[in-house]
Amino acid sequence: MRASSGEKVFYAVNYFVLSVAGLLCFLPLIHLFATSFSDPGMIMAGRVSLWPVQWNWDSYQALFVGTRIVDAFGNSIVITLVGVLCSMTASIAVAYPLSKDYFYCRRFLSLAIIFTMIFSGGLIPNYLLVKSLGLVNSYWALWLPGLISNIICGLSKRFFKTSPENWRMRPASTAAANFD
Repeated sequence: MRASSGEKVFYAVNYFVLSVAGLLCFLPLIHLFATSFSDPGMIMAGRVSLWPVQWNWDSYQALFVGTRIVDAFGNSIVITLVGVLCSMTASIAVAYPLSKDYFYCRRFLSLAIIFTMIFSGGLIPNYLLVKSLGLVNSYWALWLPGLISNIICGLSKRFFKTSPENWRMRPASTAAANFD
């Protein structure tokens, strides 16, 4: 279907306005980049705009040598990777039995998970729990309270429930018999 002349004008104006808006959002980032790599004297003189003047690495050297930012980035990576791995493992381990029709208390546990998704305990009870478990100032204080993700658990349960029968785990004898 061909666009009419009015639609072409609309698209052209739309592309122009969105390009200007994107450029207005991107220019401050370019200026920040240029300022971070420029000589402090040139910055104070107001000579830096969108390209660094008299390249200078002193600010980054002071950042990486004089601070603990590398340790902070390392902590962020450890917290993220281990937290995601533990959370996904626990959430999927809870979701699989809940997807089975023969699992006892399946309905009650599913409703309990939905209830905790709607109503949370809050910040103070969460802190009191972490403190009573002796987890203050440890990684486990970040990982353990959110170990089972309600959303991931619900999505995984739905996936296991709707997956084809041959995707589901079967006893070794039936798997070997169906392999032929």
